[in-house]
Amino acid sequence: MTATITIPCARCGEPRTVANQSPSKNARAALRICRSCAARALAEAPRPTGVSAAAAARHDRRLPAHLLASIAGQTWRNRAACATGDPERFAVNERDAEGVAEAKAVCGGCPVRAECLADALAIKDPNLIAGGLTGTERVELILRRKRRAQ
Repeated sequence: MTATITIPCARCGEPRTVANQSPSKNARAALRICRSCAARALAEAPRPTGVSAAAAARHDRRLPAHLLASIAGQTWRNRAACATGDPERFAVNERDAEGVAEAKAVCGGCPVRAECLADALAIKDPNLIAGGLTGTERVELILRRKRRAQ
């Protein structure tokens, strides 16, 4: 079991629990904002015409706004089953079986699941259900692919 530490959100000050890592990674984590503040910031940020706040919020929250705006216009993202609704339902703790099942149910019938999974494998956000897989499942998939390639 990984040890955790509590760090306040850099924006609202609410405590949030993160994995205890090296001192440098803990310091970087202290500069980040909580998911609620990130979702609010993304919803308020200017975005290209035709891109919903939910679609923009699905992207890695650490990306600068100008990069977020450029990738938000990708056509496959607009066709995703999760393009509407609450983006927070895909940012669930893997131990929350009900939340994981709900997010995976949306991914299960998605017409762009393969594109989403490829994107999720590139971004490597462990706290996001994307492409129908949890962060742990995506890591396992990467390791299986590496073993097969050897």
